[in-house]
Amino acid sequence: MERSETSPMNLPGIATPPEPHPSARAAAGEDFGKVVRRPPRFVVEPQRIDELVGIVRQARGRGLNVAARGEGHSTNGQAQAKDGIVVALRSMDSIHMVGPDQAIVEAGATWRQVLRRTLAAGLTPPVLTDYLGLSVGGTLSVGGLSGSSFRYGAQVDHVTELEVVTGSGMLEPCSPTRNPDLFQAVLAGLGQCGIIARATIRLARAPASVRVFRLPYPDLATMLSDEVLLVEEERFDHILGVVAFESGNGWSCSIEAAKYDEAREAAVSDTALTSGLRCNHGAIRTEDRSYLGWVDRVSERVELLETMGVWHLPHPWLDLFVPASAVGRLLETLLAQPMEDDVGPLRVLLNPLRPDRLGTPLLRVPPGDVVFLCDVLRTAPAEEGAIRRMLDQNRDLFELNRQLGGRHYSISTITLCQPDWIRHFGDRWQWLAAMKRRFDPDHLLTPGPGIF
Repeated sequence: MERSETSPMNLPGIATPPEPHPSARAAAGEDFGKVVRRPPRFVVEPQRIDELVGIVRQARGRGLNVAARGEGHSTNGQAQAKDGIVVALRSMDSIHMVGPDQAIVEAGATWRQVLRRTLAAGLTPPVLTDYLGLSVGGTLSVGGLSGSSFRYGAQVDHVTELEVVTGSGMLEPCSPTRNPDLFQAVLAGLGQCGIIARATIRLARAPASVRVFRLPYPDLATMLSDEVLLVEEERFDHILGVVAFESGNGWSCSIEAAKYDEAREAAVSDTALTSGLRCNHGAIRTEDRSYLGWVDRVSERVELLETMGVWHLPHPWLDLFVPASAVGRLLETLLAQPMEDDVGPLRVLLNPLRPDRLGTPLLRVPPGDVVFLCDVLRTAPAEEGAIRRMLDQNRDLFELNRQLGGRHYSISTITLCQPDWIRHFGDRWQWLAAMKRRFDPDHLLTPGPGIF
């Protein structure tokens, strides 16, 4: 391993991540959100799992906190370790096996890397995040949701086995039947009990093509009602509500829906798929895309935002699980907020979910037949006052959502204290605390969220 600075600890592989920052410490003390900055003392980039084990053991011996970092796409310092050790996992990106129904991959691999390998065998992970530039270990630590989750669950629901480095410095395999407590504590466990080193994930047949529908709506309430209908009837494989602010035109509402790979008479099938919906049928747009082009579509938007100069600005994004009965109230409050601080396009994404399709205990969603993952994607200027105002708005919406029976998705740009987390985990809190004592007794791992 490479060394970019020396240390009295003799930690292996203090390496500089390939990012446009002045030093490895500065880069690891910042993330995509650019809201929280907590520089670590060391940045270490292991190449192999045994090196990761050694790093955690040395950290434990010295009483240093450890946080694993994949692609650095957190927005509120979740993968930071102030004055501790950030373990950059990018070099642990091997894909060890792609079989007929599963793949074995290291945590530092991105979902784009995984997909390119599996597509060569005509296979795909059943659920992919909308942005494929995220690491496997990163999304499995929080949940991993997308517009297809209403049918197929979260990414964590398709993991069959893990290799985990615990806070005790032990490498432990786990699965639903082997060491199941650790398995459940790590999936969507926010890195509190272990660092995912390797995962075995299920695969499914990859569609050859995708028919995409853009369904415009006259108002928010009508769009939300049709989203619930489409979830219940499962006409499509992907459903996403999009509320966008257009300068000079106000808010627009539409549903992005996708149907995978069926050979059919397009006009008849399109009519059947959109029958009974209350969208503007005369303005429906359709498009046929390859499966790879479809699932990697967000990379096109990232390129646009980079061209506009807003991709590298602060992103105080907010992500909330909202009961279907309350989502209209929450959005009414959100859309009435002042937006003068926002830079570039503002979008609110509404992923409908069915809680009965989500089977991972620590992925906490409200009860109900349908809930919405509400993603508020905002960009702030690099100005402290504007960022603070957006964070205050996030907190107000978070509190309103709790009053309405909702929960938050842990990728949010919002700072929580332990009472907030106790309320969030609810009847799983005591169990999670027991798992923390068992697998990370010195409370070394992942201090960023402020859970313990």
